[in-house]
Amino acid sequence: MQFDQNYYRSQAQKRLRLAYEYARSDLESGNSVEVYHLCAGIAGVELRYLFSGPESKMWQDIRTWGRYLHFYPEYPIGDDYVDFAEPHKKIVIEVDSGLHDAAKDTAKDKRLKKAGYRIIRINKKYTEKDLEHILGAIEATTQAGKHEIAHRLKSDLPKNSEVIIKRLRNENTPTERVSKEDLRKTVYLSDVIKSDEFKAYDNKYFKMRPKELDEAIASIPLYK
Repeated sequence: MQFDQNYYRSQAQKRLRLAYEYARSDLESGNSVEVYHLCAGIAGVELRYLFSGPESKMWQDIRTWGRYLHFYPEYPIGDDYVDFAEPHKKIVIEVDSGLHDAAKDTAKDKRLKKAGYRIIRINKKYTEKDLEHILGAIEATTQAGKHEIAHRLKSDLPKNSEVIIKRLRNENTPTERVSKEDLRKTVYLSDVIKSDEFKAYDNKYFKMRPKELDEAIASIPLYK
């Protein structure tokens, strides 16, 4: 079998659409299904092959800092696919590269807004630097007397992917029930598997799902 990332991505989108449709009522109601149930477990999609470099970094930020947010990759909304969507909160994140067509993006955003989604577009360059690295650079340039450079770095902070995810997390988390320490925890699959939420969906999404769904997904090849 030959691996072609563009082909893989287009085929993965088709598989994921079937999995997302099966889970849509849960996803949109906030009874979120862990993303690995749907992507790896049901659709058989390997996330490492699905993302470009900036998208992979964005996904890392979401999984690390987006605790209590439930984003799903390559999510279908109408006839469009978006990089990441939180169906219950109605939030879309798109990672823009230099190849993006501004006119097409504007038209797509109108369709997504009509569907009730809030769209956040992040330039790929703002996914490249870790927040800790940027803060260290600001401190170093300030100490070196390079205040103009430090000011520019500070002005770019709100556009940083980690900062955006942390802000979304804080806006959408019931802080009266969640400690700051809990919000800072990294989301690991090993922790998810132990959760009551995982156990609740284990039957529905693994043991009891329709045979027809598995057959439909298996009929969509991921490799040439």
